[in-house]
Amino acid sequence: MVGEIGGGGLGDLAIRYGYQRNETLVMLITVILLVLVVQGIQSLGTSLLKRPVAQKASQKGISVETLSEVYLHV
Repeated sequence: MVGEIGGGGLGDLAIRYGYQRNETLVMLITVILLVLVVQGIQSLGTSLLKRPVAQKASQKGISVETLSEVYLHV
């Protein structure tokens, strides 16, 4: 995590106040927030990728599911 090398942010909060001070609740909340942020960013990226995939599928007459398997490894 960037917080370990001085980057600040949620990772820094989790390490300094959660792990080093042994405050389990602070660490748990920050880890949950970090997971939610990462999941949100990944979901946004996946949804942005599906648009061009659907357009390419309709142009080539291929089902969207087939191209999704190829591009997204679903």
